[in-house]
Amino acid sequence: MVSLRFLLFFLFVSSVYATIVSHDGRAITIDGHRRVLLSGSIHYPRSTPEMWPDLIKKSKEGGLDAIETYVFWNVHEPTRRQYDFSGKLDLIRFLKTIQNEGLYAVLRIGPYACAEWNYGGFPVWLHNMPGMVFRTTNKAYMDEMQNFTTMIVDMVKKEKLFASQGGPIILAQIENEYGNVMGPYGESGKAYIKWCANMAQSLDVGVPWIMCQQNDAPQPMLNTCNGFYCDNFVPNNPNTPKMWTENWTGWFKQWGGKNPHRTTEDELLIIIICSVYATIVSHDGRAITIDGHRRVLLSGSIHYPRSTPEMWRILKKKVKKEVLMRSKHMSSGMRMSLLRRQYDFSGKLDLIRFLKTIQNEGLYAVLVIGPYACAEWNYGGFPVWLHNMPGMVFRTTNKAYMDEMQNFTTMIVDMVKKEKLFASQGGPIILAQIENEYGNVMGPYGESGKAYIKWCANMAQSLDVGVPWIMCQQNDAPQPMLNTCIGFYCDNFVPNNPNTPKMWTENWTGWFKQWGGKILIEQPKMLHFLLQDSSKEEELLIIIICSVYATIVSHDGRAITIDGHRRVLLSGSIHYPRSTPEMWPDLIKKSKEGGLDAIETYVFWNAHEPTRRQYDFSGKLDLIRFLKTIQNEGLYAVLRIGPYACAEWNYGGFPVWLHNMPGMVFRTTNKAYMDEMQNFTTMIVDMVKKEKLFASQGGPIILAQIENEYGNVMGPYGESGKAYIKWCANMAQSLDVGVPWIMCQQNDAPQPMLNTCNGFYCDNFVPNNPNTPKMWTENWTGWFKQWGGKILIEQPKMLHFLLQDSSKEEELLIIIICTMEARTLTEPQVVHTSQLHMIMMLPF
Repeated sequence: MVSLRFLLFFLFVSSVYATIVSHDGRAITIDGHRRVLLSGSIHYPRSTPEMWPDLIKKSKEGGLDAIETYVFWNVHEPTRRQYDFSGKLDLIRFLKTIQNEGLYAVLRIGPYACAEWNYGGFPVWLHNMPGMVFRTTNKAYMDEMQNFTTMIVDMVKKEKLFASQGGPIILAQIENEYGNVMGPYGESGKAYIKWCANMAQSLDVGVPWIMCQQNDAPQPMLNTCNGFYCDNFVPNNPNTPKMWTENWTGWFKQWGGKNPHRTTEDELLIIIICSVYATIVSHDGRAITIDGHRRVLLSGSIHYPRSTPEMWRILKKKVKKEVLMRSKHMSSGMRMSLLRRQYDFSGKLDLIRFLKTIQNEGLYAVLVIGPYACAEWNYGGFPVWLHNMPGMVFRTTNKAYMDEMQNFTTMIVDMVKKEKLFASQGGPIILAQIENEYGNVMGPYGESGKAYIKWCANMAQSLDVGVPWIMCQQNDAPQPMLNTCIGFYCDNFVPNNPNTPKMWTENWTGWFKQWGGKILIEQPKMLHFLLQDSSKEEELLIIIICSVYATIVSHDGRAITIDGHRRVLLSGSIHYPRSTPEMWPDLIKKSKEGGLDAIETYVFWNAHEPTRRQYDFSGKLDLIRFLKTIQNEGLYAVLRIGPYACAEWNYGGFPVWLHNMPGMVFRTTNKAYMDEMQNFTTMIVDMVKKEKLFASQGGPIILAQIENEYGNVMGPYGESGKAYIKWCANMAQSLDVGVPWIMCQQNDAPQPMLNTCNGFYCDNFVPNNPNTPKMWTENWTGWFKQWGGKILIEQPKMLHFLLQDSSKEEELLIIIICTMEARTLTEPQVVHTSQLHMIMMLPF
């Protein structure tokens, strides 16, 4: 909308929004993601406001995620109904300091504080009230406790400090270690704790409430453990995660008694919330999922008997450093016993030690039980005694073979289970394999082969390992086995089930050379990276699991979601025909360095179709090359097809020949116009689809736009305008691009179109659907100047931050804007902009 070239604007998606804190039986969840949370205690009245930033900063640098504190009743209400929140008692300032450092907070209101604090934090005047009995169904006590608790909650709510309001507080606590003293109170104690739970819940803070040392904590309170050790603690509800809210380091020493002090090494656990929990490994048709998140997993093979235990750690560190920079995954093959029922797991055959070494290095493991091992290993890993058994036939429905195979497989699984090494037990093993490349030899076995492979699948599944089983080179792998590919190339491999991801479990680097034949060795540049033990020339195979897969772009009422994760997306506009292909990489790279997540562009109809049905996508009009340049830089793209382009572009991007067509009326239910618009839009979509550039195909395009600012001119069109915009929505949706469509400045945008805001300010914009996030798709920096009128140009300082007017105590809007002409962007502005974008990405 402005005359500046290469306008940078934000695709601003819900920049400040609430955080959903919940839980399941395994962990606290933050916006749907399970978290291991480490928390440290800082009691604000025990230091000064000037000390808080440094204390909290050091806590963060030490690896903490959250700061917890009691709220001390007797200092805040030293006299009944007279409150003090000044100086070091400024609870709100303390919580905001935590927030500013990007940490979470746990607010332990209590109000009983077991923290070596005078009188447990109870005010003296409370004790002196007639008929007072603490911490039971005493009306006087409950009235005062409720008054104080409600006042604290209301103060915090007013400042929007609960996570449900966009603040740092993820957990609140009511009462404290009451279970330790509850017995003598009898039924009154039970009634009191229920009252506490109901009172707390009624305050509607939007985050979970916890109760420490309260084994009968009423639902939905979460009972937690305080103590020297909490490894044997079990919550009172299967949907409550295991939480350690106080990790005691010592206690008062009795005369002549043992020094109740723990060593530093023993204290390193801090406060661990669900520190070790099971990992859920699953899959869909696109990838293996780890705890619900799709993963691209790179794996290398180390066969433990081919090295020594002393070498294992070095090998894994080398693999992790040089290959597995993002994905963590190792595989290991199994070998059957040398003598029947006599087993050897000593030395370099110590499978458990090997798997634990993988775990200690922070890698995943793939356990290839087989038991057939196609790894240039004697007799495929089968024992000689197995061959010598009477009536033995390998790898078919031979009872003797199946009994021995089942015995060995079950023994291995039981060993691994006992040590809790499957991911479902908190261990590293995310996949297990049964049989190996049987599909290559299955044909001669006929129906017996088919029956055998079904038996293998059923036997493996019955072992209940809690992770998926894979079968290599087994195109008819029974469900729920995952069939995978082995070979020099697997790009054309298609799994036998649409819900099975594409997996490459052996990337062959070579094969035996036939006499006079071709040397079958892949060069490193072809394999990308092969690590080798040069002394043994053994190869570390790359197992690539779903290395390129589609991205699911969706939304809720708070944000655009990328693969299920809410994102704050910053986007800048680069109109490809306004520069050259040689300039695109540098422009896009600088945009990325400046903190942008996405590049948006119009598609210019009159440039691409200057004559009807004659198209031009050459040179600076090469839209596909431009989109691939964005992709290569690792950014997202927003494709604004329009085809009306309000970008100071001749004739709004409409071709002249379109205007000259008989009976033509633009942007309404005019058949000639709609036919041409649909033809051009469909052609663009088909071109982009062919190159697989939509996110749903693995490409960079996360949003597409149909029409543009039609709401600004729609009125005179009347009912035809309304019918036209519905037609646009239906036509766009029928193109099946797999990403959301947006409509700018279209307050009546039909579902599922997302209406967005263009303007100087969009803080008051509200989408027309509660499930549509607030998006600012054009941040205007200026407009045409009327004669004698005001110059409509936003200064960089205004565009960089719409921040609070401290004198008026206006809310800090992190709608922070940074729009300026790319050609004249100076270095200080670039640095400032980049820093600003990083600030916006901090946790809210």
